[in-house]
Amino acid sequence: MNKLTEKLFFTYLSPSVIGTYGRITNLFVMDESVKLEYLTFSKFVDNEKITVTPFPRHALLLTLAKKIKKTVFANQKLRILYLTSAWRFHNHIKEHEFQINHVKSLLKAFKSHHRYELFIRIHPRENNESFGFIPENCLSNYLSYEEDLCSANFVLSARSTGLFEADKVGIPVLIFNEFFGDTFLNDYLKTLERVDSTYTLIEALDNKLYA
Repeated sequence: MNKLTEKLFFTYLSPSVIGTYGRITNLFVMDESVKLEYLTFSKFVDNEKITVTPFPRHALLLTLAKKIKKTVFANQKLRILYLTSAWRFHNHIKEHEFQINHVKSLLKAFKSHHRYELFIRIHPRENNESFGFIPENCLSNYLSYEEDLCSANFVLSARSTGLFEADKVGIPVLIFNEFFGDTFLNDYLKTLERVDSTYTLIEALDNKLYA
């Protein structure tokens, strides 16, 4: 029903997509890039109705990030966290296959790496059977997503809101973009550095973490 109202442009009357709902009086967003996206996307939400403000969730992440001390000792590997997205859940089968290939190439690139240790966090809406090839010691062992994110030295993903959240608490991020090209990029993701191979990824990590 929601998709039908969107196609027929009835979302002005029905709050299917908040950015196009004509009766909205105030819209609070977490970042300037989100505001710009709404202004571009919607004919019915004007600049005066949108307020950029920190969300309680991100205040919580900031507090947690400050509590977690990431002291790096000699010969200790840095923790690289790759976040998957729920492509299959949203019926984006091609992108799901791209992501599977990402994980396989990342596992190969980071295997026995002298500086970095890779961990994969599978999106809760994903089918874990699709990732049965991942060695158990490469699966993130944090139950809490927030603790997992804030414990990372670096966060990678193809497309994930986790990139935004990590960035907001001062954790460096990169888009691993192999196969994806310019698809599924919002205004915020367009501001991030993208790499298209594991070779350029390792090089970028070295430059950001050891330069």
